[in-house]
Amino acid sequence: MGGFCQDASFGYLQKGLISLKNLIGLAIALGYVSELRNLFVQPKYDTMEELTQIRKNSNKKRAYKQDED
Repeated sequence: MGGFCQDASFGYLQKGLISLKNLIGLAIALGYVSELRNLFVQPKYDTMEELTQIRKNSNKKRAYKQDED
């Protein structure tokens, strides 16, 4: 399998994990190079303040209204 380590594939099957090296190898083999390149092109957050606020809010629980039937 052209550079794909069999130990890595066994580890993936057992644990659901894959190394970045093997992920890139799979992307090349399957023709997804441009998708992999574009993965980190656009920033998810515009400012550090926005990221900080999202991290602060990530532990908060939402209160949901129960439907009254």
